[in-house]
Amino acid sequence: MFNGDISRFSPADLLLFLTHLGKEGVLTVRRGDEILSLSFKDGGLIAAHSELVEGKVLAQLRLRRIVGEEILTQAERACRETGLPLAQVLENSEDLEAAKVGAVLKTGIMEALFQLFLWESGEFQFTEIAVDPNPFHAPCDCQGLAMDITRQVDEYREILRTVGSLELAANVTGDGLEMVRGDAELDSAVRYVLARAKGIEPMHELLVKSPLTSFETLRAVAKATGQGWLELAEPRQAKASAEVGPAAVADDGDASFQAYKRSLRRMLSAGDLASRLRELLDFCRGHFDHTLMIAAREGAIVRTTRFDRDRHGRITSRDQRNPGVRLNCDPIIQRVCQGGTPFFGRVFPSHLLQALGAEFPAGDCAVLPLGSVNGGELLIYATRAGENGAPEPFQYMELLSWQICPPAAKAQPAAASETSASDLSAAAPDAPEKVLTADQKLKAMVSSISELPPMPHMAARILDLLGNPDCQMSDLTEALSSDPALVARILKVSNSSLYSGGQEASSLQAALVRLGNRTTRNLVVAASTRSLFPTDKTRVGMDGKALWQHSVECGLAARRVAESLGYADPDEAFVAGVLHDIGKLIILLNQPDEFRRSQRLRESGNLTSVEAEQRVLGFDHCDVGGRLLESWGMPRALGESVQNHHDPAAAQDGGQLARIVALGNALSHQYGGLAGGEEAEADFLLRLESPGLDQRLLESLAEQVTEDFAHSGVLD
Repeated sequence: MFNGDISRFSPADLLLFLTHLGKEGVLTVRRGDEILSLSFKDGGLIAAHSELVEGKVLAQLRLRRIVGEEILTQAERACRETGLPLAQVLENSEDLEAAKVGAVLKTGIMEALFQLFLWESGEFQFTEIAVDPNPFHAPCDCQGLAMDITRQVDEYREILRTVGSLELAANVTGDGLEMVRGDAELDSAVRYVLARAKGIEPMHELLVKSPLTSFETLRAVAKATGQGWLELAEPRQAKASAEVGPAAVADDGDASFQAYKRSLRRMLSAGDLASRLRELLDFCRGHFDHTLMIAAREGAIVRTTRFDRDRHGRITSRDQRNPGVRLNCDPIIQRVCQGGTPFFGRVFPSHLLQALGAEFPAGDCAVLPLGSVNGGELLIYATRAGENGAPEPFQYMELLSWQICPPAAKAQPAAASETSASDLSAAAPDAPEKVLTADQKLKAMVSSISELPPMPHMAARILDLLGNPDCQMSDLTEALSSDPALVARILKVSNSSLYSGGQEASSLQAALVRLGNRTTRNLVVAASTRSLFPTDKTRVGMDGKALWQHSVECGLAARRVAESLGYADPDEAFVAGVLHDIGKLIILLNQPDEFRRSQRLRESGNLTSVEAEQRVLGFDHCDVGGRLLESWGMPRALGESVQNHHDPAAAQDGGQLARIVALGNALSHQYGGLAGGEEAEADFLLRLESPGLDQRLLESLAEQVTEDFAHSGVLD
């Protein structure tokens, strides 16, 4: 395996490097939340996978009627449930014309490479692993592809300089309508664009939804615009669209208000901080002449990103790392950062901006705090030229910033640069904040999880095994058993509509037999390579490792308990034990501060973890885990054992399994690597009355699990 950053190793060079060396494996590239996976074999590129690519391939198959609607609907559902690439799902379909499907899949590869070549930054990881041939087409020649894509990217960027911005919307003119009606020879891409250009959606949304490649679509827009068949302008509000945000801020005719509503909708649906930050920056780039994002840590600026927009709407950007400048160079910006107090006023002289080489011409400006991220502070500075320009963009900018740093954590904004921190009095409007119930928060948390990241050290260990052509299923089973996330992933896929056939698989062995070696390998590769790029490396840390260790220990102990009590399927007990605290992991990943607050409350207040979580969150990890397994379609007994492992008597279908998991949990707390963390709870659970469980058996179990834990290699 090797990795790096495409800002230092260009995508074209990377592509040619892998193919010239005849590498076989999977290249995974992440930029923010966007992920591309490329599969290499026999000196060529055989598959590409991303959310955008899959959507375009499906749309193209549907548009050209290459695959029947029923098959496509089933394939879409299977992709959602399993996370497998569309090409692999389609392999299970009958009566497909392989050559025609292969041609569309090659178009998807072109789109994936095009997106990759547009990226100027992003982390990549190449994993050498056996890759199956693509049944629909032969490996693609990467040298020819790299030349074609490079040419397309150059032309695409030139078109962008001509049209101005993808935030503009394309609207068909009267001449364009006449062309659609009367010219039978009209280019198909231009015809498609003219038929869908309504002046409502910005062009970037048109590019995403188009079944054509992004390059073909934008080139068609440019051609139609040059002929006068399309005109570009600020998007109009769709008549049927619902209004989002405070209606009193502006009227519907305000173009910046429409842009604000679009950004707010996307921010409200975004599942992570990085996506919300991107939406805020996109809004600023479209409505301010200059935008500067500042990241500081302990008073020192560690990074700035600057965007400048010229009078034609063209945007340039510049990134600066560790400039050697401190916030105390400027009292206003320092006050915004330290006090959480927004500033609105005229552009002011600033030693800090001067030191950054970012002094701006006269006009209005705003400095907004965006809160703490990864132990540092984020600020955004935006300016607009002119004398006392319209204030709306600054208001909308602040409203959008509330989706990143809620107003409850801020003081009132300053009205002018001369105002001191103690004299701040200009009040911001009340936040349009919706108060959610505990159950609504729980549902939102669970719905945001599609899959969990495997631990990196376990991923490497499993991938090493998979790289061995003589790898046996038993070896893979043993390795997978040490990774709760991969166990959950494999069980989820094996119980999906694509593989289940109406029969539940509740043990790892049953799931592996059902999926087969090839599908299992593909799942592990996909999950493992994506997990190599955590979106926030500080959120899991030692807490995540501790959860993993305890989860695996609980699974080992639950299997021993099940064997001792004569339970029918000890492997099912192992899976239930591994997954029992999956709710804690979800809470840690989504709300790390609340997770740690509940941990401190448990330790200081002599409470159980359930009691502490209920006080902090209004729900607990049992609720989260049970709801998650239910949403994943896991067997009911598994879900009930996770939901009730702290209260086995409440379980119905999974009552015996819940008692086994409770005992496994107690044994892990008592004898595992993290023993003593919940001694009172463990002591109580060890005394649970269970048929066939006596003091002699408890002593035997203690010896067995102590030996198991010592040789589990959880943290090796």
